[in-house]
Amino acid sequence: MNCSKASKRKIFRTVMNHLNAQKRPAVGCEGSCLYRHEVRGRVMTCAVGCLIPESKYNPSFEGNSITASGEGTKALRRVLGLGSEFLVPADAEKLDLLRSLQQLHDAGTDHLNKDGTFSLRYLREGERRIAEQFGIKIRSLTV
Repeated sequence: MNCSKASKRKIFRTVMNHLNAQKRPAVGCEGSCLYRHEVRGRVMTCAVGCLIPESKYNPSFEGNSITASGEGTKALRRVLGLGSEFLVPADAEKLDLLRSLQQLHDAGTDHLNKDGTFSLRYLREGERRIAEQFGIKIRSLTV
């Protein structure tokens, strides 16, 4: 997804719908969160990973935070349409939104049900908090 051209609401809805549908975090064997990870033939993606087209995914993205510096992060941000080092305010806010959504995903590993799925309560609380923080109106919570 080109996040520079998408609205904050579109980014938010896409990520939240993805997390609710996938139901599980994208984590590797060692428990670390990954942008993209295959488990028994199923591709799992994190909050930011779901916005990366499969054709543009590069394993070098792994281990790089969306807000860090470094070549892996720069390449990742370019794929998301946020590649400039000097972001306009609207894009800087979208980057902050992505960071918050990523933190929701990553911290979710501490809020799992016994079957390894996200706690629905945890996702709902995070959804409300992030929507409020970024001024995104939500009519009804995703199911």
